[in-house]
Formats: sequence, C-alpha cells, structure tokens
Amino acid sequence: MANGGIKLKALVVDDSRAALEAVAKQLQDFGSFDVFGFETAEEAFEHAEEVDDFSVFVIDVNLTGSSMNGLTLASQIRHTLDRSTPVLFISGDDDEGLQKKIRRMGDGYAFLKKPFSAEQLYDTCIALVNSSRQLAKIESMQCLLKKAVKAWEERPPLSSEELKQAIHEEQTSICEAKSVEILKAAEVKAETKAETVIDNKIKEAVRPSSLIDAFKNSAQFKIIVSLLAVLIAGFVAWQGVTHKTTMGNKEKLIVVEERQRTIQQVIINLRDLPDQMKAQNTKIDSILTKMKPKPSSGNP
Repeated sequence: MANGGIKLKALVVDDSRAALEAVAKQLQDFGSFDVFGFETAEEAFEHAEEVDDFSVFVIDVNLTGSSMNGLTLASQIRHTLDRSTPVLFISGDDDEGLQKKIRRMGDGYAFLKKPFSAEQLYDTCIALVNSSRQLAKIESMQCLLKKAVKAWEERPPLSSEELKQAIHEEQTSICEAKSVEILKAAEVKAETKAETVIDNKIKEAVRPSSLIDAFKNSAQFKIIVSLLAVLIAGFVAWQGVTHKTTMGNKEKLIVVEERQRTIQQVIINLRDLPDQMKAQNTKIDSILTKMKPKPSSGNP
C-alpha cells in the first residue's frame, strides 16, 4: 500500500456513469484508494465542502449537464475552499490549447488522455500525491522561516552594556583558542631544540674528530712524518753498507728492496692513521644514534 497502510481518498467526477465506474474500479483494485464518485460538478463541490481530507481529485474536463466544466470546478475548489489538493484532469480531447490552460493553472495539476490503463491512472495519482506532500513540507518550512525572521526582527535591541559583554566574550574565546595554539607550537619547538642540544652535547663529549682533524693538519704531524721517513731511509742506507762486504751484490739487492718495501708500507700506514681514526669515530656516532632513547608518544 502506497501510504504506509492508510488508504488515500480520491474524489472522481465524470458525467459518464460507465467512465466513472471504470475509473473508480481501476483505483480501488490497487487497494490504496477509497473512491467517492459523482456525475455532476455541483455534487462534487458540495461533497468537497463537507470533506477536507481528499488526497487527489480526478475530474473529467467536459462535464455535460453541469453548470461548470472540470477546469472551473477545480479552480473553485482550490480558491473558494482554499484546498491545495492535487487534481488529475481526464478527457478524450488532447488539443494543445487544453494542455496550455492546465499548465497555466500552476503546480499540482496533471492530465491524462482517455483511454488510459489502470497503471497509468494509479501511477499518475500517486505521483501527484507525493509531489503535493513534498510541496506542503516546503511551504511549512518557509512558513517557519518567515516566523523566525519576524521574531528576530522584532526582538528587543541589546543595550550598550550587553553588546560590550557579547563582544568581550567573543574576543576572550578567540584569544583563548589562539593562546592554546601558540603554547602547543612553543612546546613542539622547545622539544625539538632540546633534542638537538642533547645530540650536540653527546657528540662533543664522545667524538674526538675535531682533535684528529687538527692533529692531521698541524705542522707537527707533517714534521714527524718527514723525520720518520728520513730516519728510515738512513737506516736502510746504513744497513745496505754494512752488509755490502758480507753479501754478494745480488743478495744485498734483494734484502734492500724488501726492507724498502717494508719501510714504505710503514710510512703509508702512518699517513692513513688519521683517516682510520675518523672512520672509527663515524662508527661510534652511528652506535650512539641507535642507543639514543626514542621520544614518547604522549606527554607524561
């Protein structure tokens, strides 16, 4: 049932008894309508005066034998009785002039040309009912809105003290919100800065990279390496002269070359010492970073 179990009321007007009975039966067979049928406009108008809860009017345009046709009857019901009930006009005529007249009558009107099926009649009536209900809701909301606007316009004006108090409360609310935002930003900035300072202190305390770089670039380091190179070279020369008398030329040459290679390797190792110390320091930094405690997800 289209109305949640409650039957709708339909007022049907047609000067042909056969057509009136056919329309009434078509609507009743769907089980959603109680139908009240009349053959004249006068009878239909009188009944509409007595009953004001019709859901839809189904009116034949050509009401032969009545003092007014279907268009006039519908206009009288709407304007004289102040009813917004939707109207479905039915007729065997389908000229463009008739449809223009119906369109000019406004919302809540529709037209079906005879003959029509029961489904067409039922669907059109239900569509008119639903459309009328939506329109009524919109009009009700507009009425409430007008009342609210009128009440606002008729409200007593605020005194100067009340106005000042309202402005002060609004400004206080804005300032409090802004203060909370600034404090949160300051806390985040302070935590970030503290973490950076701690990182720098740890590195300065445990990393000797600055001392290594200074020693590597100092004049003393270069003098030491040069002196070691001269001493080793002199020692090699002296060893070569000492063994000259006891060893053959070939054996002496082999020994001298081996010792020279050894001394050269020692000099290379001495020169690479600062770089090795720096690499070791990088490993220390990596270990310290992993050991650093992670910040907690929330404030204590």
